[in-house]
Amino acid sequence: MNKNFKIEVELSKIKCNQSQEFSKDEFYLVGACTVVDKKDDPDNPKIDKQVVYPSPILTDVYSINTGDTKIVNTTIFKEDNLITDNNHSVGICLEAWEQDNGKIYNKLANEYSKAFKENWDDKDYPIVSTSGLGAVAITTFIIGALIGGVLYDVVKGAITKITTFWDDDDFLGNDFLECELIDLPLGRSEQVLKYKRHKTFGSDWSYEVYLNINKIQI
Repeated sequence: MNKNFKIEVELSKIKCNQSQEFSKDEFYLVGACTVVDKKDDPDNPKIDKQVVYPSPILTDVYSINTGDTKIVNTTIFKEDNLITDNNHSVGICLEAWEQDNGKIYNKLANEYSKAFKENWDDKDYPIVSTSGLGAVAITTFIIGALIGGVLYDVVKGAITKITTFWDDDDFLGNDFLECELIDLPLGRSEQVLKYKRHKTFGSDWSYEVYLNINKIQI
């Protein structure tokens, strides 16, 4: 008998190995999370991959300096109606930003969720039945589509749609992951996203973002 699970994703802590500013950074994350039905079958390339409509993510702004570890412990993904099994995976894409004067963050707070939905809908992915996954919208991709890359394109497009060149927050990089549920134990499983730049000239920075994927048997 196939076991069923609910999935939650928690932002547990942010570790600053080196801040981008000389003093403290005002650090935040923007992106999206989704659940993917792993239907990839190399023997049957006509089978599509089903993707739950992603949840946009915009965190609070966290003041942090070199050597600090900020304990956050806040849920960034939770779908009460979403029931999964070990044939699914979790896909997460997050961009890291440093707030200078707040122009980008303020726009994201007001417009990001709407812009993300519009950009996703513009991709014109076909909608399929929600049978077996609860009352959630599901889209399909052709086999072999990388959900991390898809999320990155939609996230970047949404941010670009609502910001301008003159907005002053600093982009610190992007990272994404996809974890298959069959490989995760019950309870919390820690995952790490990394953002860093080391160059001879200009600002350097190094961050580690810790996520907990909580696999809850139902």
